[in-house]
This record gives sequence, structure tokens and C-alpha cells, in this order.
Amino acid sequence: MRRNQLRIPPLAFSCLVLAAGLGLTVFATYYAARSVHLATARHFDTAVQYTEEGLLSRMETYATLLRGVAALFAVNPDISLSEFRRYTGHLRITTNYPGLQGIGFSVRLNPGQREGLATWMNTQGVTGFRIWPDSPRPEYHPIVFLEPQDARNQVALGFDMFTDPVRRQAMERARDTGRRAASGKVTLVQEIAGRKQAGFLIYSPVYSGGAIPATTEERRANLKGFAYCPLRMDDLLGSILTHPSPDIRLEIFDGRTLDEEHRLFRTEHPPDRRRAHWMPITYERLVPIDVGGRQWTLNFIGTYRRDQAWWMVTGLFLTGTVLTVVLSYYTLAEARARRTAEDTAVRLRESERALRESETYLRLMLENARDYAIFSTDLRGNIISWNTGAQRLFGFEESEILGQSGAVIFTREDRKRGAPEAELKHALETGLSRDDRWHQRKDGSRLFVSGVVRPINNPAGTPIGFIKIARDVTERLHAMENLQREKSFSDTAINSLPGIFYLFDRTGRWLRWNENLETITGYTRAEILARRPLDFFIEPDRGRVAHLMNTVLETGQGTVEARLVTKDGRLLPYLFSGRRVLLNGVPCFTGLGVDISERSRVEQELREAQERLRSYTTELEKRVTERTAHLRQSLESLEGVLYHVAHDLRAPLRAMASFTGILLDEYGAVLDARGRDYARRIAASARHMDELVHDLLAYGHIAHTPVTLEPVDLESLLREALALLSGEIAARSAEVRLQHPLPRVMANGKILGQVILNLLQNSLKFVPAGTRPSIHVRAEAGTVVRLWIEDNGIGIRTEHQQRIFRIFERLHNTAEFEGTGIGLAIVHKAMERMNGRVGVDSEPSRGARFWVELPRA
Repeated sequence: MRRNQLRIPPLAFSCLVLAAGLGLTVFATYYAARSVHLATARHFDTAVQYTEEGLLSRMETYATLLRGVAALFAVNPDISLSEFRRYTGHLRITTNYPGLQGIGFSVRLNPGQREGLATWMNTQGVTGFRIWPDSPRPEYHPIVFLEPQDARNQVALGFDMFTDPVRRQAMERARDTGRRAASGKVTLVQEIAGRKQAGFLIYSPVYSGGAIPATTEERRANLKGFAYCPLRMDDLLGSILTHPSPDIRLEIFDGRTLDEEHRLFRTEHPPDRRRAHWMPITYERLVPIDVGGRQWTLNFIGTYRRDQAWWMVTGLFLTGTVLTVVLSYYTLAEARARRTAEDTAVRLRESERALRESETYLRLMLENARDYAIFSTDLRGNIISWNTGAQRLFGFEESEILGQSGAVIFTREDRKRGAPEAELKHALETGLSRDDRWHQRKDGSRLFVSGVVRPINNPAGTPIGFIKIARDVTERLHAMENLQREKSFSDTAINSLPGIFYLFDRTGRWLRWNENLETITGYTRAEILARRPLDFFIEPDRGRVAHLMNTVLETGQGTVEARLVTKDGRLLPYLFSGRRVLLNGVPCFTGLGVDISERSRVEQELREAQERLRSYTTELEKRVTERTAHLRQSLESLEGVLYHVAHDLRAPLRAMASFTGILLDEYGAVLDARGRDYARRIAASARHMDELVHDLLAYGHIAHTPVTLEPVDLESLLREALALLSGEIAARSAEVRLQHPLPRVMANGKILGQVILNLLQNSLKFVPAGTRPSIHVRAEAGTVVRLWIEDNGIGIRTEHQQRIFRIFERLHNTAEFEGTGIGLAIVHKAMERMNGRVGVDSEPSRGARFWVELPRA
């Protein structure tokens, strides 16, 4: 047990060997690579230091030379050109000072000294000397000495360096500080041929008296000129870098800005050295130095290819890695081989145990599978094993069935047809034979069995027998037969329904329908299955049917009328009813569709009859309207005739009344009492007749005169009417009360005034004898205005309240109350012409309350 716990798995042991080997390889590779890297870095640092020191040393040498020239001009201000040439000749500038273009002196002049300098230069053997550029300025600094006098330097004689901003900045710095000063990057005027190089100049100031003045002002005042030297950068660095390293590139910049504008120098390598190396090692360093008070930046870039030393490092890493992988692989292979052998032995033992357990399990399974008959036969069909389930199904004990032919459980008919042999043959040919048929028990009873037969093969694949597994499904067969009978009955019942029967789920998938659906629509069964229920309708019927389906789903039932579309395009009116049912928990729709073509025909005939009735009614109303209009026209014509007749009657009536009055006045004494009575009666009748004609004229005038409606003030009309009746009111001692306010109404002022006057006269007239008339006038205002005129008169019975508004209607004779019976008819006609109404509320002996109603203004 302890050995098993301490044993390391093969893969883990191999990984451990691999990790240890790789770790050792990485450590050795790192150490070797670091050694090579340090050696390369030392080489780069040495080259940088050598270049920096060489450049600074060379610049110091040039500074010393420049100080000597400055001292020469300081102690000997009258030195000649030949003396300066002999001095510089001893220096051998070209040989001893490589990179130096020359050494010279520029003198400071004011404008008045220019011609004197030209004359002096001519005496020194320099013909054609001139100061350039030629432009007026406060002071001049032309070059007068420059050696050696080669072709390049001869061009520079007379050049005023103070006119160039870069040179001038360095000259001013040298002048003000008393020290040498280097200029920025310039192109020398000596660049007249070949490739132009970047250059710069170093100036050393020379003062009168030789010594450097103490203050800046004194230095500017005593400046005599500048000793200077021009330098070409490529020539200068070429003399310093005599053996340049091909792996190091040097760039020199004026100042701190590293760009093309400020670059003074860049090393150029041969083309084969510029090629990129595989995985190069790069070092870079920026070195600032001071040159004549001006900072230069030296940019060293070292690019080293991986030479033999680096390949040795790579080889060391690859060799160590390969050896480590090979060692770990062999370790893993050996461990796996040992583990495989051990696992094989374990699996063999487990397989033997599993086989024994499987045999036991199979035997128990066969013995306990009581619902299944499981038995095996040899190739001839003789039974060689028989389980408990087979004994229960067929009634044969194992002891009495073993060795017998398997055909013993087949029916006599199947044995005659050779069914047992055919079953075994089919199993041999196809590997499986299904056996669903009637079988026979030991007691001769039959049972329906569903089973399969498979061949049994040995390890070589050769058939050695058969196994059959069967189950009694007699009850299921009887249940299916009963179900089939019930389905046949339900199909007959559904197909006998007087209409279309349907059943589909909520997705519209058909579940069942009767033959009427196919007969009526003309679609086959396959075509119906390919369609949805809504496909049998067109809009707007489709929308109503969809609404019915939703209603049935929500409420459980519903009906709708819709037109069913047949295959040939006919539209058949149907009444569809639906109910919700649950099938296996899923809501479905079922119902009937009944043909309502006959009902639709009857309803159509009813609608046509109703339409004819409406047409007859319209025609009748039209005729009544026409006759009413004709009658109204006739009545209006009659009213017009009456108006003219009444108007023509007034003249003789007035004459009759006048002459009767004259007769009584002039001949009354001649007439006896009876004659005078007759004359008075004639006069009274004439006056009554005149009043009657007057009222008829008023009625006709109101009936025929065009009426214009406008806002009318009721209070003004009432005041005018009361003014006209003031005499009668005073004579009767009547009390008239007005209740304010009285609003404005839409009416005709003249006609409404006549209405109010007539109503007030009635209230004053129809009062019992001995009673003081009392009249109350008020108004009720809303969207319409109702004006009330209430009195304490004799009153009117209810049955006469509509009659009094008809023309010539009187409830009392003239002996009781005077009048023509037309006054209230005039009021009614006037209100009718003004789109108003008139009425009365009254009881006998309790007074009357007349009202008129008009729109509010």
C-alpha cells in the first residue's frame, strides 16, 4: 500500500525530468548570453568614449591654434599679409590640422574705413579686393587674412561674416564674453565645388591693446576683429574616425534637437554593412559636449549582428532543449510501458470478474423477466433454454419443453404454412425477424404475441442458434379493436351531422373533420391538411372568424356568420359555432358550420321589401308635402283676398258710422225714441264692423309682410305699449308691475310690440266687474327668453286654452266683453312668423298667465 502511495505517475515523472532539464538549459543559455552581451556592451562603450575624447581633443587643439593667431594680431596690429602667410606656413595647417579649412582674421571697420582697407589690400598684392555683400551698415567685418590661399579660401576674402545671422550670433557672443565661440550649422562660402558639407566656424575676439577689457561695453568699444577658423564637418570627423566601427553609427546635432535641420554629421557605412541582421542587438547613447560655448549632441547607435558567439549560445539552448525532450520522452515511454503492463493485468482480472457478474445478472434477468418470454433454440429450431416468463405465457414447464421444436407454440395454420421455418430463415438473412402473430398455449388457447428473433453468433461470427423475445399483447390488441370500433362509430356520427364538423388546435392544425367539409368545399384530404382554417375565408369574413377563435379561446364559446370559399371560388353563407375543448391539456377548437343560404335569401327578400316600403313612404311623404304646400299657397291666396276685401270694406263702414252720427246730432229731435235707438245700433254695428276689419287687416299684414329678426329691447317695447294704454290704465285704476331685468331677444320690433299690446289689452279687458286690474310682467332668461304677462282676470278653462288662439274664436259675447275674437290669433300668427311660441296657464276665476318665448339676443 505504501509503495502505491509513493509511486509517481509516468507523465508526472516525465514532466519533472523535462522541467529539470529545461531549467538547467535555460540557466546555461542565460549565463552564456549575458557574457556575450556584456562583451558587446563594453565594445560599444569603448567606441563611444574613444570618439568623444578624440573629438574634444581635436577641438581643443584647434582652440589652441586659434588663441595663437589671436595673440599674433593682438601684439602686432600692423602685420602684413606676407608675414601672416609665413606664420601659417610654419604651422603646416593642411598636414598637422586635418579637417580645418583654414585660419584667418576679419577686421572691424566703420563705413569710412572701407576705401582705406581696399587700398591697403592692393598694396599687399590682393587685386580687386571688395567687401561683400555690398550694402550700407553701421560696421563691417570683412575677411582680410585667410590661409592657406587655395581656390576655396580665395573666394571668401572680403566676405562680411557679420551680415549672416548665424555667424553674427557667434561673433557677438565672442565679442561680449572675450572667449572663443562656435557658430551654429552653416554652409561655408568656400563650398564652390563638389558635395557641400555642413560646416561651422570658431571665433576668438582680438581687442585693441591685446588685453581683454573688463566690461561688456569696453569689449564692444575696443573690438579690433576676430581670429577665426572655418571647419567642414565631414573632413573633420573623417580625420578623427580613421578606423570607424562598421557596427556603430554616429550622428552629431547642433543643440538638443535631433532632426535633419540641426544635423551636422552622420557616418556612412558601405552598402553591405547597412543590411539588416537577423535579430540584431542595438545600443543607443546620447552624449552632450561643449564646443566653443555651444552644445552639440552626439548620438551613438550600435547595431551588432549575432556573430559566432551568439550562435554558440543558440546552439547551447537548442542542444540542451533537444536532449532534455528526448530524455523525458524515453522516461515517459518506459514508465507508460510499465504502467500499461500493470493496467492490462488489472483489466484482465476485472474482465473476468465482470464476466462472472454478467452471467449471473443475465441469468437473474432472464428468470425475473416474467412479462417477457425469452428462450433460445439451436440452428434446427429446437429449444435449448426457457425462462420463467416463457413458462408463464405458454404454459410449458422448462423440463418438458427443452429439446422440442419451437414450432410447438405456433398455431396449426402457421405450422402448415411453414411460418416457424420462415421466421428463422429471415433472421439468418437479415439479422432480425419480427414476430407479431397469434400463438398457441399448451392448453390450446391462443394469445397474440409481439416479439423478435435474432441469430446468436460465436466469437468467429458464425451463427450457432437463435434467441427469441416475445410479449403477450392480446389485451392491447383487443383495446385497439375496441378503439377502432369506437372511431368508426364516431366517424359515422360526425359524417351524419347536417353541416360541417371541424376540430383543430390553437395553431390551426387540423385534427378532425367530417366528409361534408370535403364535399362542400371540393378540397381533398391532403389539400385540407395543407391549409389553415382561415384560408377558407376572405376579408372581411377572415377577420370575423379570427375574432371568433380568440373569443372561443377566452370565453369558451362563440358564433359568427361568414362566407365559406370553395375550391371553385363560390362564396357560401354559413353560421359557425365554436367551443373550446382540452385534448391532452392543449386548448383546441371544435364546432359546426350550418348552411344559412335559405335564411340569407329570406333576409334579402325582407330587406328588398323594406326598401320598397321605404320607397313608398318617401313617395307618400313627397305627395303630402306637395299637397300641403299647395294648400298653404291656397290659404295664403285666400288670406290675401280677405286682406284686400277687408281693406275695401273700411271706407263704407266709416261713412256709415259718420252719417249715423250726423243723423243723431242734426235730426235726433225729429226721430222718436225707437228711431234714435235704431240709429245708435247702426252706428255701434258699423264701429264693431270697422274694428273687425281693422283686426283682419292687422292679421293679414302680419301673415304677408316679410319679417326681419334683429336684437330687440323688451323694456323699450313695454314702455311704449304702456304709454299707448296709459289712458285705459288710468281709467280702470289698473296696477302694472314690471320685474327687472328684461333681456334682449331676437325678434321683429314692430310685430313684437303688437303682441305685447294685445296681451296687455286682454289683461285689462277680461276682469270681473268691480275688480281692479292687476298685471305683473316678468321674464325668464336662458338660451331662450320667456316673457310672462300675468293678470287677475276671469281665467280660462283648460279645454279652451288652445281654442282662443284661433281666428274669430270668442268665449264670451260682446255684451259681456267687447272684442273681435282676432287679437290672440294675431299674437299666435306673429310668434309663428318670428320663430317663437305663445301659450297660457290659467284656471277659471284665478287669472291668466300668458307667455311668449323667443331666442335670446
